[in-house]
Amino acid sequence: MCFICFTPFFVLFFVFVFTVQCNCSYPEVKISLNKTLTSAKVLYTTQNITIHATTKRGNCHKSLSFRWEIAKASDHLGEFGMLISRGDIFESKKGILKLRGSEFGEGFLYIRCAAFIRDLAGELVLETYDYGYVRLLNPPLIALITGATSAIKGNGSVVLDASNSYDPLSIQNNSNGLIFNWFCRKMDGKLTKANTRSCNGRYSKTPYSTGSVFSVDVDYMDANYTYVFELFVMKDRRVTRAFHNLTVTPPYIISLM
Repeated sequence: MCFICFTPFFVLFFVFVFTVQCNCSYPEVKISLNKTLTSAKVLYTTQNITIHATTKRGNCHKSLSFRWEIAKASDHLGEFGMLISRGDIFESKKGILKLRGSEFGEGFLYIRCAAFIRDLAGELVLETYDYGYVRLLNPPLIALITGATSAIKGNGSVVLDASNSYDPLSIQNNSNGLIFNWFCRKMDGKLTKANTRSCNGRYSKTPYSTGSVFSVDVDYMDANYTYVFELFVMKDRRVTRAFHNLTVTPPYIISLM
């Protein structure tokens, strides 16, 4: 921005006015965040947040300083609260904001870096700013399956165990509070009601098991097929999937020649 500066010149009671160009620009602030909620930077509440700002002081105000400000909106209310200052005012050309996602929980953060000057009373007056959005989510659940990848038809059951699954937000890192749903299909995907020996001897669109441990009766399954077990682990609004393949082989045949 440029202003016209007027310089008075007095000679013999006459006033002559000369115009002088002074290239006076406002300070610039740029931060590394997107400007819409739909394109907000997604981070997890278990992560640390680091936001960078690049500033340019301009040439009109020597007592320029910068400050970070944050407002939060929860998923339920959809309205941002009051702006809260975070961190000390800085005067360098680059600013860094460091936060812990756990102190905010899920929701949106409106983050801005503002440039200030002081008025005659010493109060800070907003000069310019740049802003952006951060989307905070709880981390995804961790779904883990252990168990055999092959089994011989006729040897009984095979156990698939997902009890090592956990919620990263849980201090114990165990499966407490998790909901498990197991599904199964043949690798070729041809799962129909007529194919009654698809998985565990029955056809179902509902989960075959809802516990962390699934006992699969291989004797009811067709040999020479690979079966895909799909596990859904759920808690609050989070859902994570995991897959496990099990190949069923025919029993050994011993013949006497």
